[in-house]
Amino acid sequence: MTIYWAVGGLAWLMAWLSDAYVRTTHVRRGHESRWSLFDLGAIGVLVAFSALRLDVGTDFRAYLAHYVLKINPDSLSATLAQTDHELGFTMVEFVTRRLFDSPYAIFWTTAALTVVPAYVAIKRLSTRPHFSVALYILLGYYTLPMNIVRQGVAVSLVFLAYSFVRKSMAVSVLLVAVAGTMHTSAFIMGALVLILAWRAPSLRTTSVALIVAAVVGSAFVQLGWVAEIAGRLSLRYEDYLQLNDAGVGTRLTIVFRVALLLYLAAVGAGRADADAKRLLVIAALGTILLFFGTANAAITRLDTYFGIFLVVAIPNVLRSIGSRWPVYMGVVVMASVYFVFDLSYFGGLLPYQTQ
Repeated sequence: MTIYWAVGGLAWLMAWLSDAYVRTTHVRRGHESRWSLFDLGAIGVLVAFSALRLDVGTDFRAYLAHYVLKINPDSLSATLAQTDHELGFTMVEFVTRRLFDSPYAIFWTTAALTVVPAYVAIKRLSTRPHFSVALYILLGYYTLPMNIVRQGVAVSLVFLAYSFVRKSMAVSVLLVAVAGTMHTSAFIMGALVLILAWRAPSLRTTSVALIVAAVVGSAFVQLGWVAEIAGRLSLRYEDYLQLNDAGVGTRLTIVFRVALLLYLAAVGAGRADADAKRLLVIAALGTILLFFGTANAAITRLDTYFGIFLVVAIPNVLRSIGSRWPVYMGVVVMASVYFVFDLSYFGGLLPYQTQ
């Protein structure tokens, strides 16, 4: 586990140095910061650590076998005939296979496609990018794609799409469309995120929805038509709905998420500006899916499209209400505890091995 802390700490340090450079050179424009070489260093560390893993993550062997056995670098038609991956992701695999001989090259490509869009979104959305980078790691959104590779890419692209909503809806829609070709669920989840960018419910309404979800979620997901809808998002989801209920990891995530939201409410999140509250509402809505996921683990995967917004919502809310450093440290302590449990209970991340 130490290696995760070391890599995360190094990436955070690089992001902090970049923020320090921004402050001294006065190149911040609104929420968006200019880039520096320190940012490239942070991205390089995060991409390399993910790409160099060996047999880390529950999907590692499956993706490696698929890439080696089903992606034919000499024939796109043969590849399309054999693969069961979405078209966009298949093209990523095919191009990577054509360009590089290493059977592990696909993990470099997917690491870049996961980390870079998420980091760009953080730079565009966060008022404290270095704090967001720390939360990106501590809240598990950096390590999650090691277990759900295609969806990890899709989530990062949807996250990036949100950052362009106010500037160019066309770019946002395009990014969501690309995300959908990586993982089918992104078509619907991405569309919901873009809608919420303009029509997010209030914090009070969201709080009521969370309470309702906690009460009825477990029974709701067992209805037959939920399986049908999930099957349309991805054929594999329909199979997942036949599995047992979620494990201790999901329940710990719910406890942590609720505690974190209550903490933010206690320190005055209701006084935050409209943009910060919108980000927090989107993140909180993902918790509803976690409650539904107590009856079936597949539903919890969809939370990631919303939960990742915590990494920018928290810094923006705290800065908006003028919180002092003890409040930030409270979040760091909570997130650090969660990080330990996340690494311990989310399958396949320990021990870390390299190629």
